[in-house]
Amino acid sequence: IDTTRNVLIGRVNVPQVAGMVAAPDLGLVFAADSNDGIVYAIDEHTLKATAIPLANLEGPDAIEYDPDDHKVFVSDPGSPPDSNPNGNVSLDNQNLSVIDLLHHDAVTRINFGHLPKLPTESAALVQFGYDVGHNHYDPVLRRIFVSIQQLTDQSVVTPATPPGGTGEFVAIDP
Repeated sequence: IDTTRNVLIGRVNVPQVAGMVAAPDLGLVFAADSNDGIVYAIDEHTLKATAIPLANLEGPDAIEYDPDDHKVFVSDPGSPPDSNPNGNVSLDNQNLSVIDLLHHDAVTRINFGHLPKLPTESAALVQFGYDVGHNHYDPVLRRIFVSIQQLTDQSVVTPATPPGGTGEFVAIDP
């Protein structure tokens, strides 16, 4: 949308967008396609979308831009494989993916699924890992902050809400 004229100027074919972030200094917008495990880099001027594939079953969601290090951080709560109908996500797919914007490449994954249990967390829930929530880059502290929370068994009809004390706030040095 051209916001000065309030006119639709084009559409970008990106399925199931779960999160978006602009990198105005690069003239790009990044959109997380949660169905296909892809982050699209969209040129603001041409509207051309370039796919940046993530690892299988990542399920990208929240997304944030670090203009200091030219990286995009993508919260990946994971997706259960089709062969696993119980809805529980592999601990290996509960990650924060890091994309190097200079090379449009997913350079690393920071895993949260295999974190050690803290004293306040439920030992019974450790087997289900963590829901990787929103993330935010703080340009003053130069840190990425990520919210995570222990998961419950998703195979029950109505999954239980995690008990108090199972949510955490993680700080990462980019």
